[in-house]
Amino acid sequence: MFGVFPPLKEQYIISDYINKQLTKFNELVNQAILQVKLLQERRTALISAAVTGKIDVRNWMAPTHDVVTHQEPQEATA
Repeated sequence: MFGVFPPLKEQYIISDYINKQLTKFNELVNQAILQVKLLQERRTALISAAVTGKIDVRNWMAPTHDVVTHQEPQEATA
């Protein structure tokens, strides 16, 4: 194969850098997958609680603004 390549030492440095970045990327992907699973569990639990009457959703209204503010979790009421 013909071409211009960096010296072998520099190739190793580049390879190490790419491997470190790939490790970070894979960790982020795994964290995202875990977060999705946890959010799905939370969604299922909320739906179940609403259907069984463990929480009262009769007066619930969807937020009217695009920005969601952080709210502390509240106790379920019947």
